[in-house]
Amino acid sequence: MILKNNRSSLLVLLLLLPFLGLSQTFQLSGKIFEKETMQPIVGASVAITKGTKIISGTASNEKGLFQVSKLLPDTYDISFSSVGQKNKNVRVIL
Repeated sequence: MILKNNRSSLLVLLLLLPFLGLSQTFQLSGKIFEKETMQPIVGASVAITKGTKIISGTASNEKGLFQVSKLLPDTYDISFSSVGQKNKNVRVIL
């Protein structure tokens, strides 16, 4: 009887193991705006890099909003750029 219970416990554990390996992902979002006027910057480029490798990128919408999904936990450098504006670089840890 004890052996049967051990097999049942092992089966449950083995069924749960594939789910334990799933990675948690993060979403990074924000608003890009002109510092003095607080007006949104439309079409600003957002580049997410790790070292010299580009991980992801997007552009801000008509409200200056941007969103990047499915980022794995890590440290990233984010570069914001737009014509006529000074570039901004930020390091984030997710």
